[in-house]
Amino acid sequence: MDPTTSVSHLDVRVQGRTADGESIYVHYAGVLKIDEASAKVLGWSKDAKSTNYGDHEWFAGPIIETSSEKYKWVETSLFVAQGHWVVEDNGKQAVEYKIYKVTN
Repeated sequence: MDPTTSVSHLDVRVQGRTADGESIYVHYAGVLKIDEASAKVLGWSKDAKSTNYGDHEWFAGPIIETSSEKYKWVETSLFVAQGHWVVEDNGKQAVEYKIYKVTN
């Protein structure tokens, strides 16, 4: 994180499976401006709360890879994403993204 701008540069890599069992690999770069709500979540504050899309400057450019012929189209597509925080009543935290395919 750059302390002069409060912007974190994201570099994330995850593996998963689709609902029908196909393997995917997602990696993305992005930016997240650390505001008060984000600082509470990242600091595991007891008063951290879920946020909504648009509450933060939080954007990413996911690249998706797969060996599945069914989903091979994702490798030839461009996506952008917007993130927000999810904080459950039991204190568990997650991130959630809306991912958009760029079309012409």
